[in-house]
Amino acid sequence: MLSVTIIPHTYRHTTLAGYRTGSRVNLECDVLAKHVEKLLRKLDVKSPLTVEKLRENGY
Repeated sequence: MLSVTIIPHTYRHTTLAGYRTGSRVNLECDVLAKHVEKLLRKLDVKSPLTVEKLRENGY
């Protein structure tokens, strides 16, 4: 299950209005990953993220 929030402009200008709860959709993760990568590159990270740090913070 996935929950999302769609801004009104996106809702009006895409086919999202035709979907209902339970509708099957194709989520292009590669496109999302590219955007996330660009955003992360802009961050000033002092130390790398590790599995241990994630676990320490409840992930």
